[in-house]
Amino acid sequence: MWDTEEKRFMNHSRVIESRILSLENNGEDRFVFQQWTGLLDKHGKEIYEGDILESNHKLFRFEVIWSEDWAMFTVKGDSVGSLIRWATYCEVIGNIYENPELLKGE
Repeated sequence: MWDTEEKRFMNHSRVIESRILSLENNGEDRFVFQQWTGLLDKHGKEIYEGDILESNHKLFRFEVIWSEDWAMFTVKGDSVGSLIRWATYCEVIGNIYENPELLKGE
């Protein structure tokens, strides 16, 4: 889970501790839940919503997003269903929270 105040990912016990403190301070928008897509990149790393993928030969970079229209994970800027198509040809190089600069120049 991404913590918008501390700008880092949190493990479950830290989330519970921080959430209690956050509720006491009315910090309702503090945490962003990261959903696992159920897919792995070319190195076997789990792919999560908000991850940034880079294709073989570094030709393309994609942000993993949830499509409400199709009720599935896809990549921003490509056709629906493309995450399933691209996952095994890409690697996770970062995420939109810790490495937003990786998507600059889209």
